[in-house]
Amino acid sequence: MDRTQKWLAGIGTAAAVLGGGLALWSALGARSAESMVPPDGDFIDVPGGSLHYVDRGSGPPIVMLHGLLGQL
Repeated sequence: MDRTQKWLAGIGTAAAVLGGGLALWSALGARSAESMVPPDGDFIDVPGGSLHYVDRGSGPPIVMLHGLLGQL
């Protein structure tokens, strides 16, 4: 293995370690956020996953999508 290949292998290894560390950090952050902001409402199982919903008021339903900071 020549010098360039070793250098590229080192960069690839460093990128893999950094990516793994970021994935772990993201998973731990998500777990922390879920414990700090418990879901209001209920969950319904649908093909491919589950949906969280809140049923309030009367009239025709409105679907609203939000991220973590849009807690209701």
